[in-house]
Amino acid sequence: MINSVKSWFAKPYPLISDIRTELAIISITSLAVVLILVVFKPFGLHVVHNVTYLAGFGICTFVSLAIYFFILPRIFPIFFNEDRWTIGRETSCIMSSLFLIAFTNYLYNTTIGVNIAPQWHFLQFVFMTIAVGVFPLLLMIYLTEKLAKRSHDNQASKINSKLTLKETEELDSTIVLISNNKSDPKFEVKLDDFIVAQSTGNYVEISYQDESDEVQKHLLRITLTELQTQLGDDESFVRCHKSYIINRQKINKVEGNARSCIAIMDQELKIPISRTLDRSLLTQ
Repeated sequence: MINSVKSWFAKPYPLISDIRTELAIISITSLAVVLILVVFKPFGLHVVHNVTYLAGFGICTFVSLAIYFFILPRIFPIFFNEDRWTIGRETSCIMSSLFLIAFTNYLYNTTIGVNIAPQWHFLQFVFMTIAVGVFPLLLMIYLTEKLAKRSHDNQASKINSKLTLKETEELDSTIVLISNNKSDPKFEVKLDDFIVAQSTGNYVEISYQDESDEVQKHLLRITLTELQTQLGDDESFVRCHKSYIINRQKINKVEGNARSCIAIMDQELKIPISRTLDRSLLTQ
């Protein structure tokens, strides 16, 4: 049971980064809070007849979620990494946002609402906020993961069906890659041996196959964009992600997860595919 829970929390999950989607979520959630408080008046709020005051809790929710969506990712960019986002990270952030909402609600109630509404301790606000929000939010996470994975599995299936029909081209030519560091020797690699290039800081790490079909790696002081220029217009090379260029002739299959799709390359190298990439570039 514990292992099942751990594996579920470790599953990939889509990180929302579109501003319009974020604003829609914040606005709808805040409005839902106001409607629940005004219509149902839980936790003793039936004695409060000031609708404007109740609407203030919606503003507290809006501000708290805005901090979560717009401020925290800029303070902790390493944690809010789209390629490493999981159900566990999403859940931890949602729980943190619930605590933040509870805190802002507590401050609001003990200042502006001191003579308007019943007064509760902070821990009571935490309990009420979690009681109202945790189960719908966990259900939302569960359904979002399932639907997103199904969508990306369908995309992967379509790509794989075209990969099986694609004829593999022979890339016998050799390309010479030049480092920005003039003292570095030029790096020559056969196009047919090139598997993937990954951006790593000020360098690009090129993975390629040697004569014994073993994967070797070579660091080149260059940006991924500059490497793309040096590779030229050959359609075999696709920038499938902001940090990766792949040789599409080396794609064995594509798998889907809730975040996006993953290209399984030669030697079982797993490369993420950007959600915004035109999938036809992988099979044309």
